[in-house]
Amino acid sequence: MKRSLLCGFCILISYVCMAQKYSFEFHLGYANNLPSKLIIEQTGYEDIELKAHYHSEPFNSPYYWLWRISYKNDSTCNYEFEAVHHKIYLQNEHPDIQHFGISHGLNLLLLNRVKIFKHNFHLNTGVGLVLAHPENKIRNKPLKESGNGILGMGYYLSGGVINISGGKYFAISKRWYINTEIRFNPSYSVVPIVDGKAKVWNFAWQAIGGIGYFFIN
Repeated sequence: MKRSLLCGFCILISYVCMAQKYSFEFHLGYANNLPSKLIIEQTGYEDIELKAHYHSEPFNSPYYWLWRISYKNDSTCNYEFEAVHHKIYLQNEHPDIQHFGISHGLNLLLLNRVKIFKHNFHLNTGVGLVLAHPENKIRNKPLKESGNGILGMGYYLSGGVINISGGKYFAISKRWYINTEIRFNPSYSVVPIVDGKAKVWNFAWQAIGGIGYFFIN
């Protein structure tokens, strides 16, 4: 009896392990930003409030990229962790803003749940954190990038982000595949300036494409 139970348990564990897949994906992409609110608060001065217009320059260094590690079991139990290197540069002209950007980047760290449909279409929804590397010069006061933030590298855990995305997988072989995807990432973050802070809303549409590999299949 004990031997039968042990054999049954081993078969069950083997089946569960065989049903699981783990993959790594790397993507490049294009990003476009909707107009959004920007509030700059600096001690001793009136707040600056703008309807900010940003551009991203995804094909100029530092480039837009996205990588993710995915766990796929079945259509109701799929998860992924992803890191997105997004960046924004303020286009608005303002006499008190010499430069405002988050270009090393407005990094998005996300945990997604993935629903896979027929013909390998998929819908991803998730939440995460913003890891920002701000570069700015407000009222002729440049923010010192090095020596501040996490490990003195100029990065700050700055806020939160939501992910809504959808796309399609294209199988190349048992282990390799291509993914194409449209994404929408609304985020809110608070980044430092000299003697103050900037409250940044960002609404980014992104189109990505890349390759994936099942390292456990």
